[in-house]
Order: sequence, then structure tokens, then C-alpha cells
Amino acid sequence: MCGIAGYVGPVPSDRLRQVEVMAGAVAHRGPDDAGHWHDGAAALAHRRLSIIDTSPAGHQPMLSACGRYVLTYNGEIYNYLELRGELESRGVSFRGHSDSEVLLAAFVNWGEECVTHFNGMWAFAIWDREVRRLFVSRDRFGEKPLYYTIRNRELWFASEIKALLAADIVERTPNPRAVADFAAERASDHTEETFFIGVLQLPPACSAWWDGRVLTIRRYWSLPADDPSPARRNLAEEVESLLEDAVRLRLRSDVAVGTLLSGGLDSSSVACLAAQVSAQPMAAFSTIDRQPPEEAAGIEQVLLVNRGLQLYRDDPGDDCIETDMAQCLWHQEEPFADGSMLAHFRLMRLARQSGVRVLLTGQAADEVFAGYPGFQAIHLGGLVRRGQLIEVLSFLYALRASGQSMPISGLGRYALPASLSARIRQRKALRSIDWLAPDWRRITAHVAAGYAHAGGDAVNSALRACLTERTLPAFLHYEDRNSMAFGVETRIPFLDHRLVERVLPVPGAVKLAHGHTKAVLRHAMAGRVPKTITTRLTKEGYPAPLARWLRRSPASRQSERIEQVAACPFIALDAWKCRYASFMAGDDDELPAIWRGLILSLWHSRFIMQAL
Repeated sequence: MCGIAGYVGPVPSDRLRQVEVMAGAVAHRGPDDAGHWHDGAAALAHRRLSIIDTSPAGHQPMLSACGRYVLTYNGEIYNYLELRGELESRGVSFRGHSDSEVLLAAFVNWGEECVTHFNGMWAFAIWDREVRRLFVSRDRFGEKPLYYTIRNRELWFASEIKALLAADIVERTPNPRAVADFAAERASDHTEETFFIGVLQLPPACSAWWDGRVLTIRRYWSLPADDPSPARRNLAEEVESLLEDAVRLRLRSDVAVGTLLSGGLDSSSVACLAAQVSAQPMAAFSTIDRQPPEEAAGIEQVLLVNRGLQLYRDDPGDDCIETDMAQCLWHQEEPFADGSMLAHFRLMRLARQSGVRVLLTGQAADEVFAGYPGFQAIHLGGLVRRGQLIEVLSFLYALRASGQSMPISGLGRYALPASLSARIRQRKALRSIDWLAPDWRRITAHVAAGYAHAGGDAVNSALRACLTERTLPAFLHYEDRNSMAFGVETRIPFLDHRLVERVLPVPGAVKLAHGHTKAVLRHAMAGRVPKTITTRLTKEGYPAPLARWLRRSPASRQSERIEQVAACPFIALDAWKCRYASFMAGDDDELPAIWRGLILSLWHSRFIMQAL
């Protein structure tokens, strides 16, 4: 896990200093080593976080054995040992034991198709010295970032946007579409665009060649299609086996590995499997801030049945928003959705202070197994549109029998024709952002579309939207920035592509069997995770009482917030202040507008108005 930067163009020697500045701007991503390389057409830089083979043999930029290719790489190839064995059988020899060397050898032997052999997360660039072309690639789900800009036939790229800003490669011009989408739905990272005009990101599951004139992007992997046939009887056993192997691969490390543990099903599944697979004691990290009693009890139950786990707790306190906001925003470099990012940020710091440099997380289980309560309404809406009234009544009965609330309010939205639903969503979104300046209220097709239901399995259609644009991309953004702020690598077993390829095609009705969200995962983890956790149907968000934090700030800080918002050109101050007054009087419905206006104004001040 590292930070990378580079330049390809006609004058690399003149640009080398800027590439070094770019690498310095992401030094927090790789505190263990630094390297630079350039020739007559390219300049590459690297900041290293040593996780696998911590010796100098893993230094980058790395030259291939033949000397033709140069690599700068951020990520982990979890199946590198298996690939190394396969390459050795082809006669390849290795100098060290890093996955970086395996990745480079894989490219030498298989070309751009090497990425289809990888099980991992990555963003890397390989310079071909012979033909003077650059190859770049990003992992299937976009766990690792890769930003770029093209100007005057020059390509610049880096792991973070601030690298491009620090080296004065791009102007600091806010992107109105990104601002409006975030304001309306807290959407981010849902397109190739960013919050900065001229800065793009390579899409997930894509590779590209730069030949000095054109960046040619090709998708190498796509989400699997639906399988309308009933799920096989051994589905739970398959999922259990795949998830256990995903955890096993992600435990590979030459430094200490820990896990996040909230007490919910997702993190408990990962923590239990890791503790059961690993032969070493492991640290577990949890946030406590008036935590729901069910989840607090879940943590204790996981610890009780997995004696090898040692728990570390962080209590953010009411001053968290004052002490950590500025640093967290600096690392996030784009506005973030809510206070849970601050709680997560603090956990990453605690992990590093505790000597743990690799963490397994339960991220993405909701997007793979249908874990959000809204999926129940989406499923019912699909049944209504298809006229399957008996199935509607059966599902409603199952919800009632399990003590869950009826998703009637959401049902109406998802049962409507897509075109009508989009018009209603657009009007609602425009009303919700009356606190944006008029010129910035630009609702995009993304906001209007919602969870498109043109046809097919409604739940799986929504899951694909979550995985590719609606929730997961933003979550992966904050997961990467928060962890790398402290030189900590997070790994996500639920995004093992083998698991996703097996689970996603399964009918949505199976994923929501008996009205239970994540029914497949609950069944698969029975016997591996305490029963009180696998059978608990309530879902709690990450513990972060943002409304309380904001209201308990001192009066002087409240005034400073209003002044901060007043200085932001894309916020209509009077409308926002009106909402702010209602919020401070106790109206929690105003929290989204208050937070989004505040974080947008802070972002504008730090990244648009101030020098880096």
C-alpha cells in the first residue's frame, strides 16, 4: 500500500521537480521508503508502505528483470504466492518476495491481461521504455485511487488529487456538477469527474494506455449478469467457503494485522473468520459513543467466542468535530458525507498508535448481500410493477412476522414507472438544495435516476447501482484516505471478486428470504458468528452522533461556522441560516443540509482558496 505519482511528456527532466513535489504531497501514504526514476520521456515516483517483504528488495519504482519496464504501484495482490508459483513454473526467477515483483513479472509474461489473474486491490503504472507507452490500471471495484489530468500532450497522474494541486498541475476550480450532486444526495466518486474541474479518475475495473496523444481506456471486468434460476442448495456453504478464503488471503502480511469490530453482522463475520483462520492473536478496534446496546453486546459476544482477539476502543467525545475535522478533511480532499468518517478516521489513528498497520474491515457487505433496509421496499416495488401481488402479500407477512416495520413510504416510490419516479426525485432534490446558490443547483441524471428499475431483478439492479455509483465508491474513498492518512492498509474481504461473482447473480428474493436483509450471509455465518448477531434484524449506522457534536459546540464556534458558510460562493446564506436555526432548535431533519453546507464551505476554504 503506497502513494504513486508520475508524468509522461516531452520534457521529463524539467518536470522531475514537480513529480517529486507530487510524491511529497502523498508521503503519508508511504512513510517507509521513497523513490524516483526518469528517462527521456517519463518520470515516476513512489512512496512505500512496507507490508509484504519489508526489505529493500521491494523498493520502487521497480525495473523488470529485462530492464524494459518500470513499475510504480499502490495496493496488494493477495494471491501473489500462487501467481509467483505459476510464473516460476514458466521459468521466471525472483530477487525478493514482494507482490510488487510478482505484479511486474505477470505484466511481462501476460501483458495487459495480467490484471485478470489478480485477486486484490491496485492502482499502478508501468512505463514501457522500448515503445515509450504508459500502461495504467485500477482494481475491479476502485479500492485504490488513480487521478490524472492531460494538458498539452502531457499526462500527469497520482494517488491523490492534492498531489496535482501541490505541484500546480491543475487550477483549483470547483466542479458545479459534483457540488450539486453532493448537496442533493451526498453523492461523490460516482463518475469519472471529481470536485475539481480538469481532474479525472480512472474508472474501476479499467486499464488504459497512454501513447503521448490519447489515453485509451478499456474495461477488463464487469459485474456478472443475473441468474434467474433458483439458488443452489449449497449456496450458504459456498459463500462460507469463499468468504473464509477471502479472509485467509487478506491475512497475508509481514506486519501485524488487525480488524475493525462494531458488533454488527458484517464486521463480526470478518473478525470471527479472521480469528478462526489466523494462528496469531489479533487486535480488534471499535468506536464507542453511546453505542447501541445490541452492538455493544455483539462485540462482547465476539470476544467471548474468539479469545485471540484483543479489543482497543476509541471514544470520540463531543469535541471530536473540533479536534479532528480539519485534518480529516485535508486527507479526504473532497467533502465527506457525515460524522461517521470522523469516527473512522480516529480508529485508523488508534490502529497505527497500537502498532497495527493492516486492518480487515466489513465494508461492502451491504452492497453485495442487500443489507440496507431500503432493499425491502425496492423488492416490493419490483413485485408490484410485475403484478406479483401474491408475492407482495407473502413478503409483507414475512416482515410483520419477524417484527420489522412495513416499508410503505418507500414502496410507493419504487413501484412507480421509472420516468415518473425520476421526475418526482428531481423536484424533491431541487427543493432539498434551496440552500445552494441558484447558479449551482444543477441536478444531474444521476440524482434524478435513483435506483433505476428499467427491468429485471429490482434488488440486483439496485445492488449494481450501489456497487458502481450510489454508495460503495464514496465509502471506498473515505476508507482509503482515512487509513492512508496514518500509513494503515485496510483490506475488504467482501470485495473478493470471486465472492461477488457468486452472490450478485442470485435472485433478490433469495437475498431477502423471509424478509431478512443479508439472508444469505446470515445463513452462511451460522455457527461461525454468535447466533444473537446473525439473527438480529436491526441495522445501526457507524456510531457518530453528528447532531449532538454540532449542537454542543461553543457559541464562538457556532458564529465561526456561519461566517465560514457566508464566504462560500455556492451557498445561499439566508436559506442555509434559516435551516441552521431550525436545526439548532431541535429539528434533526435539517441535519443533512446543515452538514453538507458546512463541509462544502470548509472544503472550498481549504482547497480552493488556500495554498497547499
